[in-house]
Amino acid sequence: MVPHFPPDDGIQGVQMQGVTTFVAAGAALLAATFSGLALLAAHNLENRRWARETLVETFVELLTLDFKATKAAKNRTLERSKDPREGRRVEVTREDLQSLHDSYLEYMTRLRLLVTAQTYEAVFRMHDVFDAYVSLATTGTTSDIDSQLQELAERSINARQHLIEQARRELQLPGKATDIWVPPSPGK
Repeated sequence: MVPHFPPDDGIQGVQMQGVTTFVAAGAALLAATFSGLALLAAHNLENRRWARETLVETFVELLTLDFKATKAAKNRTLERSKDPREGRRVEVTREDLQSLHDSYLEYMTRLRLLVTAQTYEAVFRMHDVFDAYVSLATTGTTSDIDSQLQELAERSINARQHLIEQARRELQLPGKATDIWVPPSPGK
């Protein structure tokens, strides 16, 4: 009787084992690549979400500050224009205006890091109007105060509207922004 030996796979068996190992390594590399890409995409999405939330919050805070600051400067201007013999004290001090200006600069710095040049230009334009209000409130002439305040109010409305349009572009929001509503002046 002749012993029966299993067929010798020899080189062919070793080659199949090498191919299997190579395919398994390739699949593991492909899975790791896709996992890395998914992590990168999730990170980018999270960064965009953070930037968008930060921008919305900062724009809202800046616009709120602008309304408060321009109102304070307007009140200071009106107080300065009154007859000093009335004995009324100035409710808004230079220090108050300086504090509001410092807050304005903080928001401008934050936005400078996050927005495009066109949007920052809109922020700067709004700041220029605030500076004009402060100048009128602290050193401006009190003659013809109503027309000066009216001109500044119109500039302020236009600057705010321009900033809102730029902010919407920056945030990639569809449509046009609602116009800023301004109540009619008491004399009109």
